[in-house]
Amino acid sequence: SYNAFDRVECAPGDMGACMDTGGHGTHVAGTVAGRRYGLASCATVHAVKISEGHAGASIDFLEAGIDWLIRYHNANIRWKWANGKKLRSVVVASLNAEAPVSHLNSMFVKLTWNGVAVSVAAGNNDVDACQSSPASAGGKSGSAVVTVAASAIDDSKAPYSNWGSCVDLFAPGTGIASAAAPDVTDGYTVMSGTSMAAPLVAGVMALVSEAYPNYSPLVIKYWLIWNSRQGLIDAVVPSSVVSDAYLRDILKRPGALTVKELNYLTRATQVECIGGRCVAEDAHNIDATPNLLLRIPRNDLAKTSWWSRQRRLSEATADTDTDTDVNVSAVQEEPLLVCNWTVGVLDGAECPPKGTAVCGELRGHDPLGASVLRPFVRKHAVCADGCWCDPDAPEASYEEYVSCVGNPKYPNDYEYSGEACSPVYVLDRASEVEALQDKTLVYAPLPGGVAFNAPQVLAGEGVVDAFATATSEGEIQMDGETLYMTRPVKLPIGTDSSLKRSLWSHETFSFFGHDYETIYVSENGYICFTESNVQAATPSIDEHFSAARGPCFSVFLSDLAFDSRGAAGIYLTHIFAGAVAPYTPRATVVTYYLAHGDGDTSGNTFSVQARFEYFSNSVRVSFDKQLPTTLSAVVGPSAGAVPRGFAPSSAHELVFG
Repeated sequence: SYNAFDRVECAPGDMGACMDTGGHGTHVAGTVAGRRYGLASCATVHAVKISEGHAGASIDFLEAGIDWLIRYHNANIRWKWANGKKLRSVVVASLNAEAPVSHLNSMFVKLTWNGVAVSVAAGNNDVDACQSSPASAGGKSGSAVVTVAASAIDDSKAPYSNWGSCVDLFAPGTGIASAAAPDVTDGYTVMSGTSMAAPLVAGVMALVSEAYPNYSPLVIKYWLIWNSRQGLIDAVVPSSVVSDAYLRDILKRPGALTVKELNYLTRATQVECIGGRCVAEDAHNIDATPNLLLRIPRNDLAKTSWWSRQRRLSEATADTDTDTDVNVSAVQEEPLLVCNWTVGVLDGAECPPKGTAVCGELRGHDPLGASVLRPFVRKHAVCADGCWCDPDAPEASYEEYVSCVGNPKYPNDYEYSGEACSPVYVLDRASEVEALQDKTLVYAPLPGGVAFNAPQVLAGEGVVDAFATATSEGEIQMDGETLYMTRPVKLPIGTDSSLKRSLWSHETFSFFGHDYETIYVSENGYICFTESNVQAATPSIDEHFSAARGPCFSVFLSDLAFDSRGAAGIYLTHIFAGAVAPYTPRATVVTYYLAHGDGDTSGNTFSVQARFEYFSNSVRVSFDKQLPTTLSAVVGPSAGAVPRGFAPSSAHELVFG
């Protein structure tokens, strides 16, 4: 945790200068992750204190807090795993400046650029949220920031809530019970405001981040919007539908509500009647706002172990959902299911079927350096869906690499080709180049994700020109499925240089056992996962496996050149499923389009394409129908070190042998 105005970092378990003295932050945190009232009840909470008590905060203090958040996230959360699960971060900002401040908005957008999902309050002045910050960073702005307005107990617009096109969705914000600051003896208090609605969304973001750990902040925002209940927000009087149980057990306990908060529960808005026709004054504000109410589909909840059913956001007799949904404004308590850790295989990577031909020799080494009979899988601790498992239990850190060979004394389960795993092909003969014309090589990782078997060869499935030549995004047929693609972007890459680009909005790709969110596309045919110190390409094995180059995939030719005056160049596009949000990312595609060899004056051009497919973490390299046969080249993956027993393979033998 961090005290931004004193610039003091607090150690875990010792809040000290980071202690909440006003109660607002405690209530917000309890809604996100509290044991009794929280949604993501197993999340770790970090406090960022930007004011003392109920005093306001300056933008300087807020900026210092966000800078600390980004540093902490990048050092301790991003690209990290714990107990077999990818770590993610969510930030909730229940604060508001009563004017649009672009610098303040950009701070929260910067968080999303660093892979942090962000939920912000719309504000409590019953005005257009586009006139305040950071609320104006959401909605129509197009950023991944989610701006949350507040609804009342009957799903009406809360009378205080800001509204407008900068709002993304509504969430319950009226009469919310949550954790209280230490000086409140009964342990909870009831508050109302968009400050109470935003943490509900943040809690759902945490659940979604666990259910779908590869979702970027923008995809999480699309998920929230797509799964919201549409058209329910109205302007009616909530006191007519407040349940007796909620009034008796929560709201009317001594000291639980202020007069202002009680007013929020007994009126939605003023109603003006003219000529016998009564119109709520909030009607036009609701029309100007996306009429979406936060919802969590049950089938997505089943994918999480954080789901705490020991919460009571509201016991109102609101409309119930179907059997497939849960309305977060009316969830009944159920006991929390506590489970023991079990042992499972990472990402479902099972052993290959018996009798399969695999690369390499019988005996190899696992990533920890231990000798093992190949192939092998990584086993680790797994918490069953819908359960909570103690993260501090000794078995939570279990990890082991296990051989797929059934009987070590008679290891005849698999056939071994003797060829190096992660096969790399050096092309220095015309016959080898001709063998790859109009072919696609599919590199799929072996179980364990630390090596590649010999690639599958697909004939007649070469370069897909649409990936480079489309002038706009649109529908595309791929592998017998209707998918969609973003508009290809031509990359401005100079000679012997590279350009850093994100994968699908911070989607991750696993390469030799490590997850990456960015790629470095090189002019000379290399696509790397870290910034390379080797820019000039040479078709040599030493250069390909150079540690200075890092983890890379060489797609084909070195010493490429392009005609800068035409359509020739290097293009990047993304492939996804779903015509509407939430989109499912499928692949990122890099196309070297209409290239020619450096110094080649024949005028002949060719194209080469690499498709990095998520979830399977496979790479498809596709070649043009007519490739030049005069240049040497390297094709294949490199972890930045020469594999044990490596020997280059012949592409001619790969295709025809």
